[in-house]
Amino acid sequence: VLDIFGFEVFHKNGLEQLLINFTNEKLQFFFNETIFSNESRVYEIEGIPLDLVEFKNNEATLQLLETRRTGIFAMIDEEIAIPRGSDIKLASKIM
Repeated sequence: VLDIFGFEVFHKNGLEQLLINFTNEKLQFFFNETIFSNESRVYEIEGIPLDLVEFKNNEATLQLLETRRTGIFAMIDEEIAIPRGSDIKLASKIM
């Protein structure tokens, strides 16, 4: 996951960093949708010429994390709730 300022390089990343990066990705998605997609449609409707602006769509990354029941956050919740859940078991589910 890319955070808003670039790749974070830490010896060890934790859940807190994942959540920070996830939040930044959600903000980036909102910005991209608002500025590029929605505004482009308004320009088109109003007949205003506009050069196509290409941007990286991060929706697949967001879905990987937040999809109910099959996303990584759902898997983390499940592993926390079951008896004898572990990081190793979580990693095997994700892989």
